Amino acid sequence: MLKVLFGDYIKNIWYNLISIVIISASILAFTFFLSNLTAQTRMYRLISPHLGNETLMMSMKWMNFDDSQLVGVEDSFMTKEIECYSDKISAIESFGIYDEEVMDLLKPRLSRGRYIQTGNDNEIEVLAGDAGFNIGDTFKIYFCDAKTGEWIPFTIKIVGIISEGQKLFMGASYKKTLSDFSDLYMTYSYEQLKKAVFITTEEQMNKVDKELSYINKVCIYKMNDNISDKQMNENMIKIADYEMEMFGYTTMSAFPSTDELTEGMESKVQKVLLKYIPLTVGLIVLAVICITGIVTVKTTKSMRYYAIMHICGMNSKKAVYLAGGEMLINNVLSVMLSVSLIVLQSQFGILGTINCELGIGQVFTIVIFCLCIISMTMFMTYGTLKEKTVMNILKDTAY
Repeated sequence: MLKVLFGDYIKNIWYNLISIVIISASILAFTFFLSNLTAQTRMYRLISPHLGNETLMMSMKWMNFDDSQLVGVEDSFMTKEIECYSDKISAIESFGIYDEEVMDLLKPRLSRGRYIQTGNDNEIEVLAGDAGFNIGDTFKIYFCDAKTGEWIPFTIKIVGIISEGQKLFMGASYKKTLSDFSDLYMTYSYEQLKKAVFITTEEQMNKVDKELSYINKVCIYKMNDNISDKQMNENMIKIADYEMEMFGYTTMSAFPSTDELTEGMESKVQKVLLKYIPLTVGLIVLAVICITGIVTVKTTKSMRYYAIMHICGMNSKKAVYLAGGEMLINNVLSVMLSVSLIVLQSQFGILGTINCELGIGQVFTIVIFCLCIISMTMFMTYGTLKEKTVMNILKDTAY
């Protein structure tokens, strides 16, 4: 059967090549759509689990603020930036620490290099803003011991350069007013800031066996649903008093409400959907129509071949499996081609900043699409063959 399958595949090579191109284009189209939808909603998906009906926010706090003095806090979520300086780097804007959740959802795009990996060496691997650094550069940087105030030297190693214009979960506190959830993030551009930005992981910072001084520049406190108005007011007063004492102003009123955050996100998601869905659906429908036409033409032209093979012992059921096997090969080759192009785009940005990444949603969609194409091919082949007997086929194709 395999010998017949590969022989028939080569015999219809042009039909199969066209099918591969169409399937690959469709896979790339909806992968592009899902990647952009994922990228443009990831900022909200990062903070949305920590938002509730009663949510309090702080623009900035130091380690001296005791979170336990707030009443009825269900959970908290905040940026973490280590205090540091370097003799060789004149201006450091932020040295952000990403936990696993933040790194998974808000991993910045790199212009070159790689992401941070687990290592046992004494160097702290970091991602750096594009401030003239090279991959592999090492610098001595000083962290502040939270207990003694002593500055501790440590070596950082740059393994990746962050692309310009990336949204980073740090350093947004310079804004006195916020319009929506996206303002909680810093848009990094060296051309504008003229300062260096570094990102590392909690795992990397565990190499420093000290309690380091840090700042939280975005703080979100989600309260219990049963918290009273009196308790909420007490919490707000404590936060306002702290901000007035430390900074001379309070920023709670500048933050949008939870409803405004949600409404702003829904509006942006709708714009993304309206932008990509019509084009993507149109391309997929066009692909299905094209595949349908190719299968119909191929099956019709192969009628005599199927009739002869039927006489030799291959019934119509096996012919349907044969057609399905050919389309399975086409789908496998299409997936290999598409995934290769996606990986090249993700690693090297051949087409610029176009988002084209493989995640669980993309993989699931690709599998469903391929199964639908294979099932449709087998169904159409069966429907075409069952309409005519072997004798009718031989009569119609006699020459």
